[in-house]
Amino acid sequence: MKTHFPAVLRLGERNSTKLFFYFSLLLLSFSQGFAQSPERIYLHTDKDFYLPGETVWFKSYLFHNNQPSPLSTNLYLQVYDEQGVLLTQKQYPILDGTSNGEFIIPDTIASPLLQFRLFTKNMVAADSNLAYIKKIPVYQKGVNQAAIEHDKTFSVTTHPEGGVIIAGLNNYIAFKSGYKNGQPAITKAVVTDGNATFLDSLISNEEGISLLQFIPRPGKDYTILFTDNFGSKTMVKLDSGKLNSATLHTELSNNKLYYNINKNSLGPELNQLHLSVLSEGEILFKQSISINNKLQFTSHIDTDSLPPGIFDLVLEDANNKLLQSKKIYVKSRRALPLVNVIEKSALPKGKNVLEILFNDSNTNYLSASVVDEIFYPAAFSSSIKDGLLLNEPGSILQRLENDNKATALYLMTWKPGKQPVAAKIVADNFLSVQVGFKEKKNNTSSNLVIIVKDSYGGQNFYTLPENKQQSFLNEGLIFYDSAKIYYNISGNKELSEKLVLAAPASISFPKTIPPAIVNYSFQQGNDLENADSILTGYQVGNRLRFNEIQDMKTIVIKSKYRNPVTKRLEELDNIYTTGLAKGLARGTQLNVLDDPNAQFSDPFNYILFRTSSTKILGTFGSRSIISTRPNGGGELLVFIDDNPADFQQLESIQMSQVAYIKIILGIVITGSGTTDAGVIYLYRKKGNEDKSITGMRFGTIKGYDIAKEFVIPDYSGPNTVTSKDYRTTLYWNPYLVTNKENRKIRIEYYNNDLKSKQILIIKGFNQQGELVEFKYPLR
Repeated sequence: MKTHFPAVLRLGERNSTKLFFYFSLLLLSFSQGFAQSPERIYLHTDKDFYLPGETVWFKSYLFHNNQPSPLSTNLYLQVYDEQGVLLTQKQYPILDGTSNGEFIIPDTIASPLLQFRLFTKNMVAADSNLAYIKKIPVYQKGVNQAAIEHDKTFSVTTHPEGGVIIAGLNNYIAFKSGYKNGQPAITKAVVTDGNATFLDSLISNEEGISLLQFIPRPGKDYTILFTDNFGSKTMVKLDSGKLNSATLHTELSNNKLYYNINKNSLGPELNQLHLSVLSEGEILFKQSISINNKLQFTSHIDTDSLPPGIFDLVLEDANNKLLQSKKIYVKSRRALPLVNVIEKSALPKGKNVLEILFNDSNTNYLSASVVDEIFYPAAFSSSIKDGLLLNEPGSILQRLENDNKATALYLMTWKPGKQPVAAKIVADNFLSVQVGFKEKKNNTSSNLVIIVKDSYGGQNFYTLPENKQQSFLNEGLIFYDSAKIYYNISGNKELSEKLVLAAPASISFPKTIPPAIVNYSFQQGNDLENADSILTGYQVGNRLRFNEIQDMKTIVIKSKYRNPVTKRLEELDNIYTTGLAKGLARGTQLNVLDDPNAQFSDPFNYILFRTSSTKILGTFGSRSIISTRPNGGGELLVFIDDNPADFQQLESIQMSQVAYIKIILGIVITGSGTTDAGVIYLYRKKGNEDKSITGMRFGTIKGYDIAKEFVIPDYSGPNTVTSKDYRTTLYWNPYLVTNKENRKIRIEYYNNDLKSKQILIIKGFNQQGELVEFKYPLR
């Protein structure tokens, strides 16, 4: 017969069983002395795959013990290509367990896949190789669309419900079949005993998981022969199971977790049992069960007493010896937010306004995007629930969570494994500045005066006492790009000259990682069977991408956390630029005025090392800068203080004279004509910018990488541009916050010029650790 997950257990007569029962709900307080499980990261990207040249907008969510992590304040990110070659590295501050940034995919990239690798100091403390890796597909015509070569060998793993097969009792055993590239193997199977007698047949689901319910007889062996859709075969053998033990079977219904314990022995160690619910090793629920002279016990746990999440259900004997353990999922009981469409347009460049209402009073930390639906296919999607609860890159848990039986079967394949454990929490307090002495001095203590001048023009003054190591340490700093550090001991020039600025402690990371397996395609049979022609159309049309026309009015998406670097760039843009050059809608903006390292460079190299898709041609005295983009390559135009200039004039300028540079690649309309290669706008100081600090020693240290703010077009004016709009991400905001006083989110965006469906995606968590995730089709 075909096996199936049985109906909900029917409770027996409890009064006939002499039962000693106690219940306790323990929320263990956080302690640095307690062995902690490692942090987990989930990366929410604005969409699930990209075209070359597009920007990956992302927000990271950091979890610890099913809560937003308070432990780490620094996020380290590396981006590798398909072969594991490092493309870039970045560092961001973690605020409220979250961080955000972006990565511009080179438009010349040939790799069909990017690997984003993220970690924190506390993750590395648990395991030097522990990191979160998210694989992001990049569409490459002729690469992704090719059929994946089928590997005819597949493997099968065996997963008894509680981890151990028990002889003589009814067991539930899951089998998971899969190929080397990570894809599930869809199989059929035949179960026979040692005499080749047919016992049962199995059929897997779309995840390659099949379920066997049977009673193994002591001393018997069993064989299961699996066959996939391609005719390949794999054999699995089962023994008769363990004696003097117990099974644990559970089913979830109506906010109750029903459990059934069966024993195959009346031994004294099985008369007193202990059932616990653990969250990352911490006890949430513990129940002792006295079950003398009985072989079965049935009861339930009210899941309303547990927080949402995935937990370990553990059964132990009277001596606290492990008998069975399995994972259970408690679904969130919060209602989904309500989406109210205030204004809707199906027209090209039409305006849309949405209002999202959250029914709870908790503080929610969210990120949201509106994208072309083709770029959010189910085949590639990832879920914050799978990521943070299971450390799994897919979205199976999210997809199955409304089906208790399917979820339980899936979780049978996830055993409470031995996780890396950090012996103690590693202190992490944003950025730091440390100043010491070149040589040991006498025991007279001193106070250090320090000034931190960061890249957006601010100056902060500190007075630091000398510590026992005869140095001065200032922690908890947040600054971007780079900062100039001025320091001395007030009134003691001789002692000040002995000071030295220590280099910040570096974090090691691999220069290469193992190549990634490309296990997706655009072939018939998946969600993208018609995508190849559509994506090819995108690439052809994307020669004129969003903001490739300079006179487009834009809107900056405002977030809770206003990036001070962007704020400073807006100030400089308002001070120096005029006319068609004004605005941060496109291109690269360089704050030279506040960059302490600018004086050591020249305009050509300063621009080259801070922009992509550019190259210097020629030798000193006859150099030029060109765009290397496949569409619109060629020599850039030069404007100095908004006046047309040439590269000879650019070469004559000293960086000490420069305040602000803007580089825009692609089609640009200027006061003297139009170019399809791009423009360099350079602005010199006006004479009142320098605020030098004299009489102090100084040095420079690197700050956090700058997270740009998302910009959308504003088509509300009467003179809207007529060029095609091929944006695939229509809206992105990494820092949306709701709370008791403000439960609504308002989203405004404009359509592109493509007749396609759109989808709204919101992900995040609240301050209690409940995960938020929903998708809403828009048209």
